[in-house]
Amino acid sequence: MLIIGNIPLCYRQSLQAHLPEQEEILCLPNSKKLPVQTAYHADMRLLHIGDGQLAIDCAIPPQQREKLWQIGYVITFLQELGERYPQDTALNIALVGEHALFNPQTVPHPLQQLLCQKYQPVPVRQGYTRCSTAILGPQAIITADTGIAAAAAKVGISVLHIRPGHILLPGYDYGFIGGCVGRVGDTLYSTGSLGRHPDGQAMRAFIRAQQLKLIQLTDGPLRDIGGMIWLPNRTNYKK
Repeated sequence: MLIIGNIPLCYRQSLQAHLPEQEEILCLPNSKKLPVQTAYHADMRLLHIGDGQLAIDCAIPPQQREKLWQIGYVITFLQELGERYPQDTALNIALVGEHALFNPQTVPHPLQQLLCQKYQPVPVRQGYTRCSTAILGPQAIITADTGIAAAAAKVGISVLHIRPGHILLPGYDYGFIGGCVGRVGDTLYSTGSLGRHPDGQAMRAFIRAQQLKLIQLTDGPLRDIGGMIWLPNRTNYKK
């Protein structure tokens, strides 16, 4: 199942056309708590902790929580989000392989404790850590954030450090690369053409180096839509 927010129709239609037939799309309704510009961003509202465990925004409706349970996931952490920073970043964590990159000042302590049971914490100053990080695999990321790039490289993660900006996010000067992509199996989906970004050629080469296919959903510039979160069906693991 691919989790997205209430994104523009052109992206939803293109996703539906390119996803494998068995993949379902779950579209989260807008949050009434988050700023209107990011109220539909899935990467701010749901985090797959691993082993079928989810941390989610408590405003996600019960019927959609039920859909997550039906494909084998359990909600182990609920968080109320707020309109202002840092209350909107409580679930904004980049899980890369065995590492959890996050700002300790913006993530609730109980969630930090839960994460530390499974991951090696990697502290960073960026509160929008997940938004700022395109996770290509357990050992590879793309980011424009200098602090994230340095911290990730220090623990052995392969990093492509790109220039900030050149990504649309209506209402803000620019968006983040993590909100432009989503990985489903061995395929990386991007909201626009990498050729519209000044580091597009480097990103293409880096994606190929991770042995990933690339599907560009539109020919336009990259747009931060809050990412696309893939939750593989786990029903065979349910008791």
